[in-house]
Amino acid sequence: TGAPFTNDFVELFNPGSTPVVMTNWSVQYASSVGSNWSRANVSGTIQPGGYFLVSLAGGATGVALPTPDVVGGTGVNLSGTTGKIVLVS
Repeated sequence: TGAPFTNDFVELFNPGSTPVVMTNWSVQYASSVGSNWSRANVSGTIQPGGYFLVSLAGGATGVALPTPDVVGGTGVNLSGTTGKIVLVS
């Protein structure tokens, strides 16, 4: 309720000086006490100093996200209060 964007999302950042190539990586989410992980597959390259936007499950309120680099986890619905997210290579 009251989310600023229509979709949940994860934004990745590359603080390094070389590109990060993600082949068959995933962003995974579970509730704070859960052990069942939802998965969004991620592939692409994050340039040095660059960002990578992963669009997840959508809702009914808010504005559209900027164009994401990956639309990957329509079944990944983040909690508005707690949870855990991992980036897996």
